[in-house]
Amino acid sequence: RRGARVIGAAPNYDPDHTGQIHRVFQLAREFDVDIDMHLDSGNSPEQMDIELVCELTNEYQLGGRVAVGHMCKLSTMPPTGLRAMARRIADAGVAVTVLPATELFMMGRDQEYNVRRGVADVNLLVEHGVNCSLSTNNVLNPFTPFGDVSLLRMANLYANVAQLGTEQALAGVFDMITVNAERL
Repeated sequence: RRGARVIGAAPNYDPDHTGQIHRVFQLAREFDVDIDMHLDSGNSPEQMDIELVCELTNEYQLGGRVAVGHMCKLSTMPPTGLRAMARRIADAGVAVTVLPATELFMMGRDQEYNVRRGVADVNLLVEHGVNCSLSTNNVLNPFTPFGDVSLLRMANLYANVAQLGTEQALAGVFDMITVNAERL
């Protein structure tokens, strides 16, 4: 009512993920605002909320107006499942932002060795038409206790974590902090 242009959400922290996601989409429709939510942090691909987000994005005709951040569970999926999910996300018009510094600090804490990184390979998503960006959040707090807001450093960190080494792949990473972020 006061003119906010976007509604945020963090269903990961609500015992009723589904209920919160439905409420957020209803509010977005009622006030004609975009949606930005933290989604699917976790150590396994079970119970992913992105499916519901894609379904509601289609139902409410909000393609291009919904963004999800983190998406750590994508990093736990086998390539075949990830490609299918990438097509689903692209078809719905949902954008994905990964936060490498936060994911690296928070994920895999349940493991003592061979610790998972929790950073989704969004290059594969981009190849399937998903608008993906890289960012940083929560700098100098319990989720991301180190770093700054340099997106160049974040791009470098992501390229190392995703083990990218070709010119084309690196150009795609820099698109994620410029062109793709602007589109978002």
